[in-house]
Parts: sequence; structure tokens; C-alpha cells
Amino acid sequence: RYDNLLKIVGDKHGPETTQFLGHSEHELTVSDIAKHLNVTVRFLHVIRDPLDNIATMAVRENANRKFIKQGRVLDNAYLLRQKMLYYFYLSSINSKLLTRYDVMNIYNEDLISHPKPVLSRLCHFLHLSCSAKFLSDCSSIVFRNTSRTRNNVRWTENLKDEMYWHIAQHQFLHRYLPVSFDVT
Repeated sequence: RYDNLLKIVGDKHGPETTQFLGHSEHELTVSDIAKHLNVTVRFLHVIRDPLDNIATMAVRENANRKFIKQGRVLDNAYLLRQKMLYYFYLSSINSKLLTRYDVMNIYNEDLISHPKPVLSRLCHFLHLSCSAKFLSDCSSIVFRNTSRTRNNVRWTENLKDEMYWHIAQHQFLHRYLPVSFDVT
């Protein structure tokens, strides 16, 4: 009854999906699903600037949301470092998954600044046709600006240096390195 109706399955919970796919026993699950349903499995990897992503993770801790709403800056290097280590743990898994699966990287700031071309590439990657109206409609609901949560936390120089070292370990994050950073 539902043959050929389901084309796309999504999951907005990146950390959980990353951890699930990162376990080798789940690799069989993905290939079994593809084989059983006779479909090609593709993944969209949405990437946001690590400074903002990590800051958001720290700010979302219940006690810290109040600070931000009051216009205060979160000054907790320990919490930021814990969130940073978790973020780069997930990035390590994602780096491996990028070699294992058919994945399209989508950079958040590219989607925001040029939604139509990014959405067009996304449709092409998923082998979907996209009308001009579809691209226009989707583009109209994309945020106009990136969220710069990094400004709501205090980054120590040591934390920034450690973060840039971690960023250098992941090719898909290199665009977020300062120009002066030596990747070698």
C-alpha cells in the first residue's frame, strides 16, 4: 500500500544519530535497511561553526539560559571545555562516517546566505526534482542570519587554542580555522 511513497526519512537529533551510526553493529542495520527496501541510503550532515555550536550546548544547560536572557555572558571555562570535548568526540565519529556512507555536507552559513543553490544541490544529491517554486518557498523560511551564540560565552585563549587544534583534526571543519592557523 505504501510502495514508492516514502522518499526521505529525517532526524534532527544529530548527536543521537551520530552515536547510533558510530557503533559498528549499526552499520549492518543501515545496509540491511537499504537492501531490504531496495533504496540508496544517503545522509545530510549539517555543520555549524563549532564556536557557536559549543556555546549553544553550554548555554542550553538549564541554569545558564537565564543568564543569556538577562543579557549576561556565561563565564564557565569548565563547562565550555566539557561541551567542546563532547562536540569533538561526535566530530571524530562523523569523520569516520563521512568515509563510510554517501554524505552531503551542508554548511549552515552557506544555507543561510545562499539558500536556493544549497537547496538545489541538496535535491540533486537526493535525486529529487525541485521546481523553482519549491526552491523559492523553502528559501523564504530559512533564517536570515546565523545565530552567533559564541558572543554569549567567554572564551579563554587556552580554550580557543585547544578548539582550533581539534578543528584541524577534521577536514570538514577546516573552514572554521583562523587564517593564521597551521594545519600541518
